[in-house]
Amino acid sequence: MIVLVVFSNVNFSYSNSKHTSIRNINFEIKEGEVVCLTGLSGSGKSTITKCLNGLIPRLIEGKLSGNIFVGGEKIREKDINEINLLIGSVFQDPRGQFFTTNTKAELAFAMENYGYPVHKMEYEINRISKLIGIENIMDQDIFTISSGERQKLSIACAFALRPKILLFDEPSSNLDYRSTLMLRDFIIKFKKMGFTVIIAEHRLFYLSGLLDKIIYVKDGEIDGIYSEVEFRQLKNCPFRSFSLFDRQFENIEKNVGNKVLKVSGISFKHILKEVSFSASVGEIVGIVGANGVGKTTLAKLISKIERPDKGKIEVDGQPVYIMQDVDYQLFGSSVMNELEIANFQVKETDIELALKKVGLYEYRKKHPFKLSGGQKQRLAISLSYVSKSKLVIFDEPTSGLDILNMERVSELIKDIAKEKAVLVISHDYEFLTKVCNRVIYLKDGTIEKDFEFKKNREFELVDIFKEI
Repeated sequence: MIVLVVFSNVNFSYSNSKHTSIRNINFEIKEGEVVCLTGLSGSGKSTITKCLNGLIPRLIEGKLSGNIFVGGEKIREKDINEINLLIGSVFQDPRGQFFTTNTKAELAFAMENYGYPVHKMEYEINRISKLIGIENIMDQDIFTISSGERQKLSIACAFALRPKILLFDEPSSNLDYRSTLMLRDFIIKFKKMGFTVIIAEHRLFYLSGLLDKIIYVKDGEIDGIYSEVEFRQLKNCPFRSFSLFDRQFENIEKNVGNKVLKVSGISFKHILKEVSFSASVGEIVGIVGANGVGKTTLAKLISKIERPDKGKIEVDGQPVYIMQDVDYQLFGSSVMNELEIANFQVKETDIELALKKVGLYEYRKKHPFKLSGGQKQRLAISLSYVSKSKLVIFDEPTSGLDILNMERVSELIKDIAKEKAVLVISHDYEFLTKVCNRVIYLKDGTIEKDFEFKKNREFELVDIFKEI
């Protein structure tokens, strides 16, 4: 096979940073390979992808040295229009790559810019929307569809110009189980069609049996390059499982206190119908269901961001809602200041403890927007630890987190639940089995199941995941 991508002694440090983000990066990727970049949060995976697709240094400033070749040519010498025809990118947060507010217009956007005739655009839109399975969201407002649907739209947009390389950064982070398996099917199709697929990822189960090469990034350097078989044989490595449903179940203690939430017969638009449940201090309630079923809508209703059309919601005080996109709720001048804003009466020792629990203490003086995606996620989660609220709602709290930080977040949430009620919206099976003591399954806008999650009932969650 022909060598398509070459990184030769690549180093990069972000502007105004003394820290070198990636160092001595050397690897090759052949045409038609499926390659996974993996490593802990903040290890440099996303930086490598941004060097490859030209965002570094064109849009993201810093000091870049070394050479990156695609098809034998230096990527830095190519015009951005040429790069777009070579590399289609799907970012960690798909909202950052949309240029319109309409799904169909977004899918057409790149083709319009490259002068496709109308009849060819219409043909490609129909073909790609069927291939990716997004016909049902065509011609809708991008910001009213679910995060998983937006992720699928971004994949469709990346594929629209048929680039040689498809580059994904945490593509499964907002997808339900069925959509993640669909992503696996896309990757199989793309490989059969001759595309090269490069994926920066923590969740590995859906990539089992597909990978030609795994590049392990550690502390900004390449620690090793392995075949999938070799990688599976590594001992004591902090990675997510290749076998999702084989992990050991953990029985989470449940010491129920005062009731702090009561939802009575709420309905909202066409999304939710007659939903009723309550939650008490000590409960960690996993809210699961397919993309677009109304999980985030329910969180917004409880948080008073939206008002129900019918029914009643009673909450003890104002809940803390940690959103999917944490960038919208970070305001501080430093990591430490972010927690001070969350509760002006909090003690400095409590702030330090919260940051240590999520592994951010060493970054306490850093600006929040200088953190990696996973680090921002952990910072937002730590806000709930110092909050006075009796109810905390987490929306996909482990999106973009490696196994070590997922376990840190799990322990922090269990600590929080000693004095608060916790609702957790998640597609992350590994995380749910570590942290939840109750599960609510939303289906077709109503509560299909509501059960205590304990030993010998884990099969119910497995069945739900396989259904969604």
